[in-house]
Amino acid sequence: MLGLDAGGSCGAGVSSYVASIGGHLVLLDAWESVGVQEGTTPISREDLAALQAEAIFIGNGHFDHAADTGTVAGRTGAAVIAGQSVCDLARERSFSSVGAIDFPCLVLGSEGIPAPGTGQSILSSEIAVQSR
Repeated sequence: MLGLDAGGSCGAGVSSYVASIGGHLVLLDAWESVGVQEGTTPISREDLAALQAEAIFIGNGHFDHAADTGTVAGRTGAAVIAGQSVCDLARERSFSSVGAIDFPCLVLGSEGIPAPGTGQSILSSEIAVQSR
């Protein structure tokens, strides 16, 4: 677990995780907690990007889950798996980073996406990069 402990003494209820799934490194949420917090593992945006995760799964669009998604994805090219509003904001924030690279977004939770009875690949190589 990175950042704030989900049951932390701060009462903030924030956590970020890094996981390896079948040999693929992924982030579960992408947020840099600011300041030193008791019972946490401090991590910066640079640390998150240095992990070179292939995908970033965002649980919800609140700042304490998604605020640094654009920065991390824009530095690494990691696929963002989230709702449309999170993908849009991540792209907007990545624009402000010098040397940002394009990254794919797999939109979840929108009307008709995915279509009932269908599935979507989460492999970066299979997600079409949406045009900016």
